[in-house]
Amino acid sequence: MKFQILLSTMNSRIFDIDINGNYNYLIVHQITDGNEDAYQEYINSLETLNDIEYIQSFDVGLSKSRNLALDSSRAEHVWIMDDDTKIFDDCYDNISQYIGLYDFLSIDFLSSAYDVKNTKPCNLNIINSAGVCSIKMILSRKIVDSKIRFNENFGLGSQYPSGEEYIFISEIIKRGFKGYQLDFPGCIHPDETSGQDFFSSDILLKTKFMMFDKVFGSYGMIFSMLFLLKKSLLLFRHKRFLNSINLFKSNYFK
Repeated sequence: MKFQILLSTMNSRIFDIDINGNYNYLIVHQITDGNEDAYQEYINSLETLNDIEYIQSFDVGLSKSRNLALDSSRAEHVWIMDDDTKIFDDCYDNISQYIGLYDFLSIDFLSSAYDVKNTKPCNLNIINSAGVCSIKMILSRKIVDSKIRFNENFGLGSQYPSGEEYIFISEIIKRGFKGYQLDFPGCIHPDETSGQDFFSSDILLKTKFMMFDKVFGSYGMIFSMLFLLKKSLLLFRHKRFLNSINLFKSNYFK
């Protein structure tokens, strides 16, 4: 199999997935409500069943779901996907000229059918890859076989509710894999991510600090400080700046 969509979902959200018949899917379905038989019956009823591999999981956590998908896929290239996206029919045709040249690609998304983005193509490094969220990631078989996986302490449903994407992609870059940012979109997805709200609670901000520590090691404190400076106006506007400084001090100067 050349190309496969790795899609994670949970409970009744599976009914809302917009499955594109042009692609092969591997769906990891985390179930906590006891309705696994009904969900299996729904999957069996789909006309595109032959193009879907379906795995029921009873763990919790988005990173665990994505790791199970990576462990289970045998495709040459995989695209990590959320359950609230609409994938463009011609996406694979558009990336085909790049897919064999790089170990991984980052492909943009639109927040609506009328959205316009002007992403510039570039080689990816440990700094500019901070903006590569999971649904932008198209990974080669080499990366999947390398056993680089999402840190299961980070991401929705875990101890630290974001940051798993940057930790994952930074580990790929540290291992010497080559990536490229494409300048066209591959899907429509609501322009919301778990990492956008980093200030409304202490754990969200602490997650950013922990993420930088994982990515940059002993230099994590410096990048955490630079992050706070970059976001200082936003923090002032939401009356969270002093709280953020205090949390920074307690995290790094114990």
